[in-house]
Amino acid sequence: MSEETKGTVPAKVGVLGGGRMGAGIAHAFLISGSNVTVVEANPQAAAAAKERIESDLAKSLERGKIDGNLDKWAENLSVSLEHSDFAECELVIEAVPEIWDLKVSSLQQVEANLSENAWLATNTSSLSVDGLAAELKRPERFCGLHFFNPVPASKLVEIVIGQQTSDELQKLTLEWVAGIGKTPVTVNDAPGFASSRLGVALGLEAIRMVEEGVASAEDIDNAWCSVTSTPWARSRSRTSWAWMCALASRSTSNPSSAPASHRRSSCATWSNAASWARNPARASTTTRSLHSGSPA
Repeated sequence: MSEETKGTVPAKVGVLGGGRMGAGIAHAFLISGSNVTVVEANPQAAAAAKERIESDLAKSLERGKIDGNLDKWAENLSVSLEHSDFAECELVIEAVPEIWDLKVSSLQQVEANLSENAWLATNTSSLSVDGLAAELKRPERFCGLHFFNPVPASKLVEIVIGQQTSDELQKLTLEWVAGIGKTPVTVNDAPGFASSRLGVALGLEAIRMVEEGVASAEDIDNAWCSVTSTPWARSRSRTSWAWMCALASRSTSNPSSAPASHRRSSCATWSNAASWARNPARASTTTRSLHSGSPA
């Protein structure tokens, strides 16, 4: 990002999905001055989303990151069940689970309810932004905004630019990310974007260390945690390990300099160790599913 880029945020922002990521994104824009509308699938999910966001607001107040009281900040939040409530939003960010058909149908429903001047973004961490854009009527007004978990504590946001993303949107995303006090990294759409590609390189090295007997999975995880305060193996779901293996196999630049067959075997080894760290009874199932080439 250029030092001259000034941070601004849209007056009205929409978030589709109020789970952990969606709630964090909503919180980020709320404390930066936006009015935020969150749309959820049912009343129970809507109530849970509201509770998550208000909890994050309360923590920000306790830590002195924002002034005032909870009621004041909550006035700028609305939680709805209707996509039509996105009609006045300048920007809507989709944050539903990483399921292709769900992402496509959700983005199409949102797009159908936006004004012609509104912008649309996906928070996907693993799906093709160009692929999603191909399913939309206005792909030039679409991009990826990849936030990291937990959003309130994470400083990085990957701005994922598709082949049809307009220059105007690329400029605006830099301003928005700066406006919510985070660091933008602009990448072109590619498997793993930038952050996950780097994570694959690190993950494959950790895998080799386990296979070579350098240390146990638990000790490697503890070593990593002491450096970064983030557990490596235990922080990943079985699906994310399968996806990491697939990304390593697809990547044209192979950070591990090992053949694909070895990478698959290695991913299975480490995923088995990761499953052991969370639930020893499921570890063998993970290994079988990864050797077969399908996520568990």
